[in-house]
Amino acid sequence: MAHPSKSNDQSVGRRVDNQPIVWLTARAERGVNSGGADVLQVTEVDVVYEGAIAAIRRVDLTVEEGEVVALLGANGAGKSSLLRAVSGLLKARRGAVTHGSIHFLGRDVTDAAPAELVAGGLAQCLEGRRIFSSLTVDENLRLGGFAR
Repeated sequence: MAHPSKSNDQSVGRRVDNQPIVWLTARAERGVNSGGADVLQVTEVDVVYEGAIAAIRRVDLTVEEGEVVALLGANGAGKSSLLRAVSGLLKARRGAVTHGSIHFLGRDVTDAAPAELVAGGLAQCLEGRRIFSSLTVDENLRLGGFAR
């Protein structure tokens, strides 16, 4: 379990209109390589919808092995846009990464298809609208990874 007072770090990115996107990082205390490699590296990413609507600008985020990250921000701050960029779901919303890069386990996945990302171990768990309500959270997550 992470100790908030010892190992948490807070970082801030900015949306186009300067609204903050905040993420909190907590390192696991035991059983994880605390000096681990970057699992996810988002570098100076811009997201634009329909070729004209800028959602986020120059966002950087690094997630190392063993870290748990919470992405926080006001409505419209760009949290969902960042997650869609990372999970390859922007095209479904007529969006695109127009600047920067996204690397997962050292591989550039900026333009990767969602199916390719899921097969490689990267997936987004959407809110709760598209789950099996009769299953537990654990069972839903296991079922989502079953195709792997």
